[in-house]
Amino acid sequence: MRRIYGSANKSICKHGILGIPIDGFILTSVINSYCLMDHAHFGFSVLPIYLKNGIPFNIVTFNTLLRGIFAENKVKDVVQLFKKLVRDKICDPDEFMYATVMNGLSKRGHTKKTLSMLRLMGQGSTKPNIYIYNIVIDSLCKDRNLDGAINLLNEMK
Repeated sequence: MRRIYGSANKSICKHGILGIPIDGFILTSVINSYCLMDHAHFGFSVLPIYLKNGIPFNIVTFNTLLRGIFAENKVKDVVQLFKKLVRDKICDPDEFMYATVMNGLSKRGHTKKTLSMLRLMGQGSTKPNIYIYNIVIDSLCKDRNLDGAINLLNEMK
């Protein structure tokens, strides 16, 4: 499987050489294939191509990188990247980005961080939806914090 993705990346990189225009969709596909090969760090090497070709970054690109980094169990790296994206206003996180980060944190037992992200989200322009609440409630239940889960459920009402 790794050879397939590697070959695909090489052929996609040749698109620019052959005169086939490179766009954000193609570049995000390259990043995704690196992430599927557990090489999210190579995905970062694609980002300068966006800048070189004047292609704006989009939220899908960063969600792909975040998922790839989580797949490698690099929780600290995900948190650092998310903070950098928000702090430097590189990308305005939406519900999907919050869900990606919160779901990854929750699945790795970081319930407190998941809950603090929910609180952070409530302060910003992006408001939590039912899916976000479900992630946090599930995480609280897995930590056997049923009172916290019930309180959060009541908060939703």
